[in-house]
Order: sequence, then C-alpha cells, then structure tokens
Amino acid sequence: MISLKSLKVIWGCNPDVVVHIGAHEAEERNRYASLGWGSRGTIWVEAIEEKAAIVRARTVHMPNQTVHCALLSDVDGEDITFNIASNGQSSSMLEFGTHSDSYPTISFVDKRPLRTTRFDSLIDRLPEGRVYLCIDVQGVELPVLRGFGDLIDDVDYLFCEVNFREVYRDCTKFEDLEQFLEDKGFELAVLHDTGQGWGDAFFIRRSGTVHLRWARRIVSRVFPRLKRFRDRTRTRLRRNRSSNVRPARSDEFYPQVDNCQVPGLSLLLELFIGCKHDGVFVEVGGFDGMYVSNTWGLADRGWRGVIVEPVPHSAERCRAAHATHPKVTVVECAIGAEENSQVRLKVAGPLTTASAGNHAEYATIDWARRHLTANEIVATMTTLDALLHTHTVPEDFDVLVVDVEGYERQVFAGFDLTTWRPRMIIVELCDIHPDLKSSARDHAHLGASIVEAGYRTVYKDMMNTVLVRTDVWERAYSDA
Repeated sequence: MISLKSLKVIWGCNPDVVVHIGAHEAEERNRYASLGWGSRGTIWVEAIEEKAAIVRARTVHMPNQTVHCALLSDVDGEDITFNIASNGQSSSMLEFGTHSDSYPTISFVDKRPLRTTRFDSLIDRLPEGRVYLCIDVQGVELPVLRGFGDLIDDVDYLFCEVNFREVYRDCTKFEDLEQFLEDKGFELAVLHDTGQGWGDAFFIRRSGTVHLRWARRIVSRVFPRLKRFRDRTRTRLRRNRSSNVRPARSDEFYPQVDNCQVPGLSLLLELFIGCKHDGVFVEVGGFDGMYVSNTWGLADRGWRGVIVEPVPHSAERCRAAHATHPKVTVVECAIGAEENSQVRLKVAGPLTTASAGNHAEYATIDWARRHLTANEIVATMTTLDALLHTHTVPEDFDVLVVDVEGYERQVFAGFDLTTWRPRMIIVELCDIHPDLKSSARDHAHLGASIVEAGYRTVYKDMMNTVLVRTDVWERAYSDA
C-alpha cells in the first residue's frame, strides 16, 4: 500500500494540479483536499456515465473541479466493448486474465459500447503548476499515457496501478510501463506489490526535482528497510520468478514470502524462538496461505500449524498452498468472542472483515477499496480457546498470529492469554496507522492489555506488532 500522505511527506509531492483518470466515484476527493493538492484545478476522467454523474455530484461544491466522461486510449474514435464489473472498480475494456483466479467473486455483469479518445484531444493544455497524474484504468495504462502526447511533459508526479502478471488479457506490464516512463524522464520512487499480480507505483520526474534527491537520502538513511524492499521487489519482478517465496538467506533460518510485512522476521524468530523443526504455530486469518504470510517459513521448516480462514475459496487456496506441509491444518471457520455462533463477513480478499467500521473505512481509502466486493457470507464462529482445545494445541506453544481486519479485540476476548501463554504473538494493530481510525482505540487497548499480561514489544509499525513473553525476552538476552 502507498499512502498519499507519505508521498507528500517523504517525496515532496505537493501538486498544484491533479489529474485523476479512472475516477470511479471520486473516493480520493477528500484526501486530495486535506493534503492541499489541486489548488489550481482537479480534473476527473471517468468512462462510465453513471459514475461520472456521481463524481460531478460529489465535487460540485469543491473549487476548481472539472469532470469529463470519456474512455481514454491512444487513438480517437475507436469503437470498443467496455466490460462492467460487479464491483465497479474492476471494469475494463479488457477481459479478465488472472483476475478471475485472485478474485473469483468478481465478474463482468454488463457490456457497453463506448468510443475512445486521446487525452490531448480531450484537453488542449493543463493548468500551470506542478501536476500529479493518477491512472487507474485496469490494464490499459500505456495506451492512456501515449494518448497524452506532449502533455506528458507537463506531468511532475505519476501514481499508477501496475500489473506484474496478465491480470487482464493483454494488459500493460510493469516492465513496459517503467521503460516508457524512464524514456519520458521519470524515475521510479515507490513500488508496492499486493501479491495478487498487481500493485501500485509512484514515479517522479527526474529533471530539476530537488525533493527526489532529498527523499532518496531520507529513504536510504532513515528508512533503509523501505529502500531495500523497493529494490528487492523490483529485482524480483524483473527476474519474473514463478514463486512468491524468497529462500532464506545464508544468515536466515526461516524462509519468507517476498511480501512478508515484518522485516527481519526470521531473525526475530531465531532470537526468541530458536532454529527448530518441531515448533507449533496458530494463525487466525490465514487468507490464501501465501499473501503477506508471517507463518510460511514456520510451515516450511516442518512446524505443526493450525491456520484459520473463514472464506471457503480462500481456505481452499490456503490448503493448496500448504499441500506439501503435512503438519499444517486449515480450519474453515471464524474466531470471535462466542462459541457455537455465527458472524457475517464482508468479503474483500485479504481485507475480508466482520468489522462494519473497518469495511466502511476501506471504501474511503485508495489502497483498500480495490479489494472490496458486494459479497457477504455467514461463517460459523468459535472461540480461540475452543479451537486450541479441539486441535490439542499445547499451552506455551510457540507463535500466535492474529490478522482479522479490525476484529482482533473479539478474537482475544475468547482467548485466555494467561493460560495458553504463546511465546511470541504477531498481531495486526493499527492504532498508529494514518488511514485506519475506526479500530485505533480498540487496538491501542488490546496492545496495552497484552503487555500487561507479561509481554514485551520487540517490533511495531503501522500495521504489525510483534510481542514476546517477558521470560522469553529475558532468556534471549541473558544468553546472548
């Protein structure tokens, strides 16, 4: 995920003009306004007339807003059939490729004849000032950019959804997009891979960009992990690896998936848990078993594991991912505060949640809304205590991972931490995340309660917190 606020704070992105292509329902309008972007104009372009009408209604009282209903490409007047997706945001002039595998609940529900136009035919010139261009067009990024003609020279910052696999048939690939933009004078600043064959990229024009040099120093010195992640991701994509698993380096015992969100996780595990093949882990919210997994390396080292995933097709993919790990059991249910009950889930891929607050918040966040669907399921719910008893998990087991998108407090409400006392807990706590406010209070109190139960925080960022039992922490450093 790439936060717009980080683009301003770290990369100095503070545009006078915003051009947003693929506007959908102008979900970013308030974020642009709060950042002070677009003081000299914001231009929205949306292909679907109904959505363009929503954009007009939502921006009519905001200053310097222009809305165009147009399907952009690199030629004028080409008649095409446009595919309308069930979630709206996946609509495209292209057919689904691997998108259908990653998001099986999303389908095309309508087809509509539309005619293309070039951006430089739609708009003669851009307002004066620094220009931020956002492109969210589901696989036709290069044709849209070519349709800018010489106007691309007026763009200073570019935020673009990118494809690492054929998410849509014959879609623009990241390597081709990056080469085109390099030839136009841009340099890649930030790259995010969702693990589903697509991601986001942020480019800055090279010439005369003092902030690019400043930000590069900040990222290199203050945040070296971010720079290593960006460079590692870019290298992996260019090598076109078929696997998402990064083999353990010579100084690491536990291999990790490339998009593991806890940097140096293997080193934390080695320090506090040790290098072992007979450990036990429990993961609540396993999704597909691979994407941003914190437990893959444990399973790969032969650990016994219980992974809980309530969405049927995600649970099935998780079982397939762990087919070579005979000691891993995937349990299809939800975990909460009550046993023998049910809970309604909003299905959103890795952001599937039982929290209405989180789901509503995701709809307002640019990096989250792509995952949202209109689908809901009712899942059987049990408590974590009951699950551990059923699967004969021993007290004092090694690692507990909880990642349930705002429902963490309810999971711990059905868990006797003082009885089970896992040696390490990895839990998604978003109390300091700038975009996630609905669960901040619950997460802050939950983190404090875990510490009060005899744990120490050994790692924390905006999404993940790693805690270890105090006696484990003391033993690790007394032995060091």
